[in-house]
Amino acid sequence: MRTHLVALAGAAVLACGGCSRSTDSSDVAGREQSAKAFQDAEAALEQDDFARAKDLFDQAIAAGHLSIDAIGSAYAGRAVCLAELGQFDAAHADLDQMEQAPNQGTILAARSYVLEKKGKQREERNAWSRARRFNPSVAMYT
Repeated sequence: MRTHLVALAGAAVLACGGCSRSTDSSDVAGREQSAKAFQDAEAALEQDDFARAKDLFDQAIAAGHLSIDAIGSAYAGRAVCLAELGQFDAAHADLDQMEQAPNQGTILAARSYVLEKKGKQREERNAWSRARRFNPSVAMYT
């Protein structure tokens, strides 16, 4: 799972980049909670701990304080976890929700991974080709 981090690395820095600048303590705590859950999810994914990573991506998304790029990356990461757990329909549903996300290269790279895991090589190659058109430097999930 090491090469996937290139696709998600920037999103961790941006985890709260689009958030409200409110100094309300609950907003600050929510942003910190989202960012920590997102970073911990990436670390769990790096260690191939897919169930834990999925739960942490769930927390990061549910907290509601991620930037739009980080949200897309969180959904992509969760889709990869779901595919590893054999939950292909749920993985595709996550990716379908992000069809309008600005980081389409990451979304399509995750879709390529999900399709590969499901054994759909032709569709996988098509998704990967589309990912590279959106972002020539997007990393392949492995």
